[in-house]
Amino acid sequence: MSFNKQFNTFATYGQDGCYFFWNKDTKSKLKSTKPAPWPVTAGDYLENASMFAYAFGYDWGKGAEELKKNQ
Repeated sequence: MSFNKQFNTFATYGQDGCYFFWNKDTKSKLKSTKPAPWPVTAGDYLENASMFAYAFGYDWGKGAEELKKNQ
């Protein structure tokens, strides 16, 4: 989870390969994305909130055997 202090929003992301932007005050979803080919493992806003960057890759949620199948 990553917080955007300038706009009081946050982003969640995870094993499904999607990330979501949420309004902290109204507890409502602002935007969602189509799934990436791998789990989203990290994300953060620039300090001035002009951009959100994310990374995707294997997150070990399915163990080493699943990683070997996908290589």
